[in-house]
Amino acid sequence: MPTNLPPLNWIRAFEASARYLSFTEAARELNVTQAAVSQKVKALEMHLGRPLFHRLTRSLKLTDTGEAYLPSVREGFLRLSEGTREVFGSNAAKALTIRVAATIATTWLCKRLPDFQMRHPKIPIRLVTALWPTDRDWDGVDVDIRFGAGDWSGTQAQRLTTEQFFPVSAPSMANGKAPPGSVSELTDYMLYQVAGSTNTWAQWLSGQDGAPDVSDIPGTQVDTWVMAAELAQAGGGLMMCYSTLWDHFHETSPLIRPFNHAIETDQACFVVTPDNQKVAPETEVFMDWLQAAMAPSA
Repeated sequence: MPTNLPPLNWIRAFEASARYLSFTEAARELNVTQAAVSQKVKALEMHLGRPLFHRLTRSLKLTDTGEAYLPSVREGFLRLSEGTREVFGSNAAKALTIRVAATIATTWLCKRLPDFQMRHPKIPIRLVTALWPTDRDWDGVDVDIRFGAGDWSGTQAQRLTTEQFFPVSAPSMANGKAPPGSVSELTDYMLYQVAGSTNTWAQWLSGQDGAPDVSDIPGTQVDTWVMAAELAQAGGGLMMCYSTLWDHFHETSPLIRPFNHAIETDQACFVVTPDNQKVAPETEVFMDWLQAAMAPSA
């Protein structure tokens, strides 16, 4: 065995501390004292010759080295778990249950998920869709992927994307009209609004010269972004689209952007786990992969 490999209990202390960003919470999970966890992490840092955490007043923050080391540690624990099951046997592995908003599932996740499955064929996946982000029953769910502001109570939410909003439409309307050439013309068109994001049209119109009040424009509310896109593609009107969704639609549909104006938004795609539920190694591996897959350079 390589002599430069750190003791496993030091690495376990690091992984748990990185997950909670707290020596105290890591100690509670590992059933040791906070001082013991701190000492093991310090020993690991001395062994590696690099600091892994910034010690803040009431929390921890991973250093760049710690951020780079953590995925390999999680991958290592996952491989060890898989190897133990393979050699010594166990009950059938529990599926990693991923709950995802229907639009996210049908646009970008299903295109990317085969890459994860090829990289980790021994992690069984159960994929379920949810319509509303307030759908908060975590029974049997390991990780959630949602679109919103990231402020869901009782959860830890990691941002996956940075978004802008802007209108899109078909190249021509169902009645033969061209898309609007100016914001003042919008009163003659239907605006599709997605439940939970109905104020985006008002925000986009705000401050633009000649823009009508959103209440003066015909509108239809729908449940999902995919439904709004289907209506827009059929030439029924315009939908407000966000950047990640546009990356999918402009490749797979004839939708266009009739206006250049876009607004920044705090809403985004997030990967979410519950505060009161231990995150399994398989879930951590999936979350690391998802962050990398959704990185701007990916």
